[in-house]
Amino acid sequence: SNITITTTPDINLTTSGSTTFTNTYLYNTPVTISAPTVVGSNSFARWTRDGIEIGTSTNLSLVMDTNITVIAEYRPPQLLTVKSTPDSNITITTTPDINLTTSGSTTFTNTYLYNTPVTISTPAIAGSNTFIRWTRDGIEIGTSTNLSLVMDTNITVIAEYRPPHTLIVLSTNPVSGVAITISAIDLAGNSDGTTPFTNIYSFGTAVNLTAPPTNSGGINIFAWWLRDGAFDTVSQSVNIIMNTNITMTAVYTNTTLEVFLQFIPPVIGYGDFSTLTSTPSGGSGTYIDYQYEYDMHFLWYTQWLPSSITTISYTFDWDHYIKYRVKVQDDTLLWSDWSNEAYLFVTNAPHPPIPPYKSESGLL
Repeated sequence: SNITITTTPDINLTTSGSTTFTNTYLYNTPVTISAPTVVGSNSFARWTRDGIEIGTSTNLSLVMDTNITVIAEYRPPQLLTVKSTPDSNITITTTPDINLTTSGSTTFTNTYLYNTPVTISTPAIAGSNTFIRWTRDGIEIGTSTNLSLVMDTNITVIAEYRPPHTLIVLSTNPVSGVAITISAIDLAGNSDGTTPFTNIYSFGTAVNLTAPPTNSGGINIFAWWLRDGAFDTVSQSVNIIMNTNITMTAVYTNTTLEVFLQFIPPVIGYGDFSTLTSTPSGGSGTYIDYQYEYDMHFLWYTQWLPSSITTISYTFDWDHYIKYRVKVQDDTLLWSDWSNEAYLFVTNAPHPPIPPYKSESGLL
């Protein structure tokens, strides 16, 4: 109370009062009342009438067609708490608060008048960690290093950072000596390397790796990239994002025919789908026959498929696992050796075992 509010002159020529007060107007008189924006450390929030908001400007217009009671509502200062993870002691700049504070080292708290617009800014890199997002109450509210807020309540925000990640680059046939071109310079200033080698990148760095068409001796030819041991692409150039530790392996083969086999995904639930994919390399480059064998409880069964079929989709109702291997023939009638054995593990299957059901779409 005791806030001075100005009014349109009433019948007694009264033009202001200190709350709580009453003015008297002729019927249907237009009236304007004005409240101060700040009283002490409190900020004007809104006008209410009978508990209902009727305005958020400090100036309010009314028509005196009945007795009216209005309330000017004020709010105390609001607290902005700024934290960071995983490390603290990160210097973050802010809009000046009521104490003219413009920055702090996490964790810190600033005090703002109600409804003050605030911008806070954090560095993109803190030590070796990379900023990724702002969160409030565990919910992402921004990915820019600059964040805008309105202080209509007490607010706690967290600047989240991520540590760097390791890229390991390997090769097979041979296991060393293959020169790989890398597009991005790492934290130590390294980029290209000769297998095996390791680079360390800030979180989220985009990296392109390019393998030569043949190895350093010119004997073996490039076949495919493996990412963390799983088939990735047959292209010599591959793009990755460093949001985790990654191992990339450039696979080379000699001029004999080889084939790589894998289930995607390798583990499924009872009744779910998995796709078996074969990727041949070498030989003439034109492949005409695939001979698959699958093992259920130590018995191998043969399955012949035409060259048009390179993938097989399955729904498995099996109690433990099934494994496949494949041979491929090119148009010169050269056969590969048996591929690696690809395993599919099935969880939560009923007992006793039921043989698998396969659907050959254009297939595996």
